[in-house]
This record gives sequence, C-alpha cells and structure tokens, in this order.
Amino acid sequence: MVASMQREAVQADDSPFELTVTFDPSKPLGQNFVFSTDPDNPVPVPRVLQITSATTIQLTLATADPDVTVEFASPAVAFTPPVVLTSPPHIDVTPTDTNQVEFTIPTPPHYFTPWLFVVSINVKEDGVPINGVVSPAFFVSLPSTSPAEGDVPAQQNVAIHYVPASGIFNIDSVFNLTGSDLLINTVYPVTVNFTLDGGPTFADQSVLWNGSPPPWATTPSINDDHSAISLTIDTSGEGEGAGFRFGTSIGEIPFASPDPILINGTLGDG
Repeated sequence: MVASMQREAVQADDSPFELTVTFDPSKPLGQNFVFSTDPDNPVPVPRVLQITSATTIQLTLATADPDVTVEFASPAVAFTPPVVLTSPPHIDVTPTDTNQVEFTIPTPPHYFTPWLFVVSINVKEDGVPINGVVSPAFFVSLPSTSPAEGDVPAQQNVAIHYVPASGIFNIDSVFNLTGSDLLINTVYPVTVNFTLDGGPTFADQSVLWNGSPPPWATTPSINDDHSAISLTIDTSGEGEGAGFRFGTSIGEIPFASPDPILINGTLGDG
C-alpha cells in the first residue's frame, strides 16, 4: 500500500485541498497534532500529499479540548526547503477567529526533494499562553514514476549522470549530488531504479552504506552491463535514514560518489 494522498493531488477545479489540523493536548508528545480531511471526524491521514501541478492548500485549525484555545502563530506555516510560492500564506480572518490559512505551493523539483512544512500555533490553557508550538512535518511530493493503482512496490526511475570534467554526479539533470545531500523518500514500499551514464559503470558493490546495511533496504540488483541497479525500500523503514555512496568504476579504477543521506519521511499519525 502506498501511504499517501494522491487522489486529491490532481483536482478538476480550482478548489483548495482542505486539511484540518487538530491539536489534542491529551495525546502523547509527538502525536498531539492530527492532520485530517474531515473537519467533523479528525481521523489521521498520512502526512504526505502528492501533486503534479501547483496546488492550493487550505489549513483549518481546531482543538480537541474545549478548555484549550489555539490560534495560528506568526508565521503560521514554515517551509523547508524555502520555496517561491505563487501566493504567500495568508490568514483568513473572520470577526470571531483567525483559524484558517491558505497558500499555493508549486510542484517540487524532484521526487527525492519534496517540499515539507510545519504548522506553528499558539496555545492557551487557563489563561497561560504557550507560543510557537510546532507540528510534525507534512510533506508535499511528486508521485512515483509508476504510481498505477495496485503497483506494489511503486517504481521510481532515477538517472544519474557523471560529468567527467568535474567528477560531479548529477541526479536527473535537476541537482548535483554532493556530500550530505538529503534524498527524502515519501512512498512505501518503493523500488528505485538507478541508471548511470557518462563513463563509469556500477561496481559489483554498487551501494556502499555508511555502516551496516539498513534492514529496510534490499541488496541492490545489478544488470548485465552494470549500467543500472534496483533498490527496494520496504515499509519498515518509515522514519529511518541512512547514508550511502554509489560504488562505481571506470575500467579497473574504482571510485565512489559523494555520500547522500536517504531519509524516509515520517508519515505516522502524529
């Protein structure tokens, strides 16, 4: 099962994607923000929305405890990495409340570089204010390459280009792979099919983990001419991360890529 909300990602009209953010102080720390799509029934939904075009998101703030008041802080929404929004976030102020914000977010540049945002609120109980309470991250990502219904695991195709003049490894002509890059995965399970061109081929040990191989990633399979590998990430890797390098060679000379860190986004009920 792909843990995401993809159905609402492509909307036939201009209506916003509506999310209710309910703060429940009775729940354990880390689970007291609930993202839901039904304002009358705050059942948690996965904290990832897959989009294929610029999408307007409307956030409505609620509280599960009538003795606790909540309002959006300023700023109400913080984005990471910074994005250029088609319209800046704004709060729809009514005569009695300021419990709604709406913003339009563009499509992320790459599957592995989703936008993520957190919601910041001010809480008050018995007249005592607690300001700047921050929610867990909510991801906005591209869908996988093969998101067809029933695809288990989903498939994501990634082209790695090697530039001989500089030694740079480039991902899908979108960004260069440098040390400590974060590759954020939001779909489980998923098989990532990497292809490599520009001179080198994958070595027999095509993925070099920084430490022991994580239990949530399979041993990569490699094709006959060592130009492609496939790596499957299973559901047990939710919220986990691990650093790795690509093992490559030109002729008899082996060398490794810079070491990105693969992070599996936390999509729990938080």
